Amino acid sequence: MERRRALGLIILYEGGLGVVAVSIGYFTNWHFWKHLSWNTGLFFQSVLATIPMFVFFYLIFKLPLPAFTRIVAEIQEIIPLLFGKLKFFDLLFASFLAGLGEELLFRGLMQYHITGFIGQIPSLLIVSIAFGLAHLITFGYAIIATIYGLYLGLLALYFDNLLSPIIAHTFYDFIALVYYMYFGKNSPNEKLGNRNDKN
Repeated sequence: MERRRALGLIILYEGGLGVVAVSIGYFTNWHFWKHLSWNTGLFFQSVLATIPMFVFFYLIFKLPLPAFTRIVAEIQEIIPLLFGKLKFFDLLFASFLAGLGEELLFRGLMQYHITGFIGQIPSLLIVSIAFGLAHLITFGYAIIATIYGLYLGLLALYFDNLLSPIIAHTFYDFIALVYYMYFGKNSPNEKLGNRNDKN
């Protein structure tokens, strides 16, 4: 997929989720800025909170389990298609937009309102499943997203601050994409380098 088209789709989808969240929130008395509170300690805690996410990411790629092998194959097929033409700062922009838009909608608007009806734990489970379905690029990818959605929802509850899952989501996406695109085995950039070496 060409760079301009990929960026356009990212802006349309991820940015659109944020716009939907803010718009619905306006009419349902949910104002996102009331759930965001910056402090330096929270930033570093949220970055450190991505460690379990990266451990899971590592295990998926390294453990020779049939289920993980299928998921890796799916990731290796879809990631280059979506992000293969993007540059370094494009990946940062895409990660930030995903972290902001998706967290405003799922851990923000949805988790807030559903919790008001059925409580924290059922809301956490429902929103996590919805988050996974929103990533139904492949079945395996959706399962991973559901697990990560559950974890990000727990961060939102623990810190009582929507900024925490936004930071964690953005940081994780960016590092994971950079690793896969530039340093991962069979990464698109590695393949490009190999082709150039042969010429």
